[in-house]
Amino acid sequence: MRRVLITGGSSGIGKRIAQVWSQQGHQCHLISRNEERLQDTLRTLSSLQGQLHKYTVADICTDMNSISNLVEKESFDTVVHAAGITQTSLCVRTSDNEMENIINTNLLAPMKLSKIAVSIWLRQRAPKDRLILFLSSRLSNYSLPGTSAYAASKAALEAFTRVLATEVAARGIRVNAVAPGYTDTSMLNEQMRRIAKQRVPLGRLASTDEVADACTFLLRNSYATGTVLPIHGGL
Repeated sequence: MRRVLITGGSSGIGKRIAQVWSQQGHQCHLISRNEERLQDTLRTLSSLQGQLHKYTVADICTDMNSISNLVEKESFDTVVHAAGITQTSLCVRTSDNEMENIINTNLLAPMKLSKIAVSIWLRQRAPKDRLILFLSSRLSNYSLPGTSAYAASKAALEAFTRVLATEVAARGIRVNAVAPGYTDTSMLNEQMRRIAKQRVPLGRLASTDEVADACTFLLRNSYATGTVLPIHGGL
């Protein structure tokens, strides 16, 4: 049984990862700013194998000290960063505050969380497979107007994934990312859904189950590290 921390675990892909992995016997601890959604998600998780799922209400951009204490206390062996925010405005129409929020949430927060987890794991020196998993995006290297800051944050996150993986591999820590295309979540507005149907060769959105399956592969395959796995329907 893995002990998994999932940011953005109350909705979308993060929520589905928690549901799928709980069914596989893993124990999940969810982080989100919305306690009501956290409680609703927790009720959907399987505990048939004796897991004790938990949640913490926190903002990954402002509450990193409390999250650090949580990681130290709970002895997680897997950290999933699924929290993220999107962008739907041209660069010149995107405010500085919005740009900073995108970069802080999608890039700096996972970098800081990774540093915390790796520091704790290196001190423990236990011979155990540990995993950091990021949710990136096809838009990291696919040019779509109105997503400049978002695409930049995800491209940088993928570079961070590859470099961090090389830094910690010798200590049994793996670092991977999944890069989905257009996925059927509440983050995708109607305009984006129309674009997806027009541009994706498979002609449809990815389901959260399909993205969660990719995450499960990277969880289980102990030789996968520094991997950015694309799941984009041919886009």
